[in-house]
Amino acid sequence: MNDVNMMLDAINPRDLGKKLKVAREQRGLKQEEAAQVINVARTTLVAIEKGERKVRPDELVRLVIEYGRDLSDFIRETNYVNLFTEPQFRGPEEYEDEGDERIEQWIETLKALAYDYFDYEQMLEAPLLRKYPSQYEVGKLSAEEIGESIALEERQRLGLGDRPLPVVRDLLEQEVGLRIYYLPLEPSKYAEIYVFSDLVGGCLTVNSQHPEDRCRWSLAHGYGHFLTSRYQPMVYEGMVGRRSKGEQIADYFAFHFLMPTSSITRRFTDIKRTKGKVTPPDLLEMAYQFGVSFEALSRRLEDLRLIPTGKLEELKEHGFKVRTAQRKLGIEQLPANRQRLPLHHQLLAVEALDRGLISESRFAHLFEVDRVEAREIFMGLKGEELSI
Repeated sequence: MNDVNMMLDAINPRDLGKKLKVAREQRGLKQEEAAQVINVARTTLVAIEKGERKVRPDELVRLVIEYGRDLSDFIRETNYVNLFTEPQFRGPEEYEDEGDERIEQWIETLKALAYDYFDYEQMLEAPLLRKYPSQYEVGKLSAEEIGESIALEERQRLGLGDRPLPVVRDLLEQEVGLRIYYLPLEPSKYAEIYVFSDLVGGCLTVNSQHPEDRCRWSLAHGYGHFLTSRYQPMVYEGMVGRRSKGEQIADYFAFHFLMPTSSITRRFTDIKRTKGKVTPPDLLEMAYQFGVSFEALSRRLEDLRLIPTGKLEELKEHGFKVRTAQRKLGIEQLPANRQRLPLHHQLLAVEALDRGLISESRFAHLFEVDRVEAREIFMGLKGEELSI
């Protein structure tokens, strides 16, 4: 216990308190319940989580056990909390309601997961290959001109041409080296969180509660943000309300990255030449081909003046329902990789556990399962690792 006491003396109480709060929330415990574990008042636990009252070694050990974690998760020499700057919100500086404060848990979860990934790389001496382009300079052109120009350059750099993109997550993880997570963000209006650290790199999470076409949009938008304002972390709600020029650039980047002018125009023209007209079902198939929502495609076609402005609203007024039409046409879900964790993160955890570098409880916590399920996951991924 003396060793723990010495380590606690070297840790910033606010940083440790923030970690304890995240762990409690991830465990689904209320402050009153956690306070009972260490026999203190709720107000005392609140003070511990705020860093206003130092946690005692025996209290920390009991909380760690209750949270199903390893002590090393809280007293590691390197502290991820200080590696990232705090994200800014795309919208008002203050929350619209108290429920919005829940997003802070997911910001900390993303940071913790990203650092966990980085930690495995260090212990296994297997760093993630980063193929980051230099940050693009944003000049005095319009947001659309800047977004389109950068999208074209990135497509060329990545060897994509103007064809529809494959699974966007795989592209950004494997060809760029971003750390990407699918998490059930709450409140659900939040679409994406982006954070950056010189040490850990670029990290994104998109809302796994959203349909895949929206997740692809969020990933493309987040990548546009990474390319143009890398050192300005952001929590993004989506295409609503007033937007800064930086957000407009990221939006236009996403439009042109997912739907290049040349291929969109060519596909639309081919349909019209072959069939004599372009129908709503044709547009649904186009949206599926490019991996975007029907609404995003319609807006893109309006911008290109290929369909009249307001056509989407007109269709809706006449009773056209996108999801119903998709089901009738048999349009399937978009191909996607919606795993909570990047596969490489999972495989590094397997190797670390196999070598005895981490405990089974840390492995189980990473996958949010009990130890029995953790062993099953380990054996399954171990087999996948051997087959690669």
